[in-house]
Amino acid sequence: MSTYKYLLFDLDDTLLDFKRSERWALEQLFQQNGLEFNPQTLSTYMSINHDLWSRYEKGEISSQDITDTRFTSLFEQYQIKKDGLKAEQDFRNYLAEANFLMPQAKEVLENLANDYQLFALTNGIAQTQANRLKAADIDKYFQEVYVSGAIGSRKPEAAFFDFVFEDAKELKADQSLMIGDNLATDIIGAANYGLDTCWMNPYAKAISGNVQPTYQIQQLDQLYPIIGR
Repeated sequence: MSTYKYLLFDLDDTLLDFKRSERWALEQLFQQNGLEFNPQTLSTYMSINHDLWSRYEKGEISSQDITDTRFTSLFEQYQIKKDGLKAEQDFRNYLAEANFLMPQAKEVLENLANDYQLFALTNGIAQTQANRLKAADIDKYFQEVYVSGAIGSRKPEAAFFDFVFEDAKELKADQSLMIGDNLATDIIGAANYGLDTCWMNPYAKAISGNVQPTYQIQQLDQLYPIIGR
């Protein structure tokens, strides 16, 4: 019999193929705004965005700061006189249309949904994540979806997990498994909260720092033996 009754999934690059979705959405947006989509412009955006999200995860800025800043900063660098806030909204609309999934994601969720309670725990913008889950047709598998932008705290903060466990009163930490691709936000955050963790590590990256996930997998169907399927 499985140790786990509750499976807590990260979304981006665990279930949803965010890298592919983001690239597609950016290509549409860049073309719409007259900015050539090439390695240099993509790298510039990625650098701006990565810096903002890193600051957000450290609690230095809010998610609103990210959405208010990233495209405005990009257009300033390329001296493009476009509305960065409108570009942000257009980008999120494109992102919601990009329903790319990680390999096996839908099949695994469908196989697990009858026997386990599934929850999504993710950083991000609440409406964007909701739209993406619906577009990918996997929203139906989750009991609840918890998004940092709606909660007001973020993984890896204890306050994020406090909110989840207080809201979903049926959850029990010793029967829950956190599954995610990000060591810093998913694995360390959940481990510090006393949860078992499963690191989604498709490229077999080396572990950095002192973090030690309970399990590691390279593809989603490797969850089955871990949970006793």
